[in-house]
Amino acid sequence: AMMWNDVRINIEGKSLHFTNLGKPYYPKDNIVKRDLINYYEAVAPLLIPHWRDRPLSLRRYPDGIEGEGFFQKHAEKGFPEWMRVEMVVDDESERRMFIGEGRPDLLALTNLGCIDQNPWMSRMGSLDNPDFMLIDLDPFECSYDKIVEAAHLIRRKLEFLGLESFPKTT
Repeated sequence: AMMWNDVRINIEGKSLHFTNLGKPYYPKDNIVKRDLINYYEAVAPLLIPHWRDRPLSLRRYPDGIEGEGFFQKHAEKGFPEWMRVEMVVDDESERRMFIGEGRPDLLALTNLGCIDQNPWMSRMGSLDNPDFMLIDLDPFECSYDKIVEAAHLIRRKLEFLGLESFPKTT
């Protein structure tokens, strides 16, 4: 089967141009850009309800996960013109940001090297009122089972406070 490296398709009425599909994104695991786009396509129905309407702090890896990554919070040129962009004000600044929408947006961002999108914990219209909180357990010189144990402990404490929690890995 021929593997196309450059494809134009319409998704939900939006024109997407996927490029460099054979570019290694996770070289140690032999995962290329096409694989990551296919993965996000598969999980889109699960991810988008938690992503929609939230400003996105994009983490871009143009040369794959082992290359130099950078955060992009401002909406700039070079992105599809149909993507949702809004002025967002926070404590630090006022900036035009991408807002999570649907499948076409998720896939277009993946094509532009966004391996992770980092949605805000609040949505447009209620930016000062987050609808979830994140307790980030960053393992440092610590075994995975210790992190799991810590997550279970935190979950029990949150349940004691009457709060529902959901483990999430990144």
